[in-house]
Amino acid sequence: MEISFRRVLGLYFLVTSLQFLPAAVFMLGVINGTGPNWILPATSFTQGVITALAGLVLFRSRARINDVPGTLVTPSLPVLLELIGVYFIVSGLVHGVGPLFRLMFLNEVLARSVGSELAAAGVGILTGGLLIARARPIANALDR
Repeated sequence: MEISFRRVLGLYFLVTSLQFLPAAVFMLGVINGTGPNWILPATSFTQGVITALAGLVLFRSRARINDVPGTLVTPSLPVLLELIGVYFIVSGLVHGVGPLFRLMFLNEVLARSVGSELAAAGVGILTGGLLIARARPIANALDR
């Protein structure tokens, strides 16, 4: 059953990655007043690529030995925490791309808002990493 949850999350990321394509195409015609015009479509395109790669990795993951096809088993709490961790990491990476690209071409006044966006993206990435690395101890603490 774990494989089903991984594949569902992978499918979610694959579909979500398609949502970045229209934004990237639209941005091809936008004139950027603060930097080169290519930075706008590159941001959306990079976000889509990150999301699509995560989706492909999860969707193409193989079943483990203990996965029995056609059975309905509730996954363990550590497995669910790991999947939520993957979601937070991908979300943090996607949300961090925009501020990183803007940081290259913004003035110092606007850099403060970019810093807070990067901090928020970093929190997502760190939280996801923590959930993946410490899934069992966190699950044990939640079961108490």
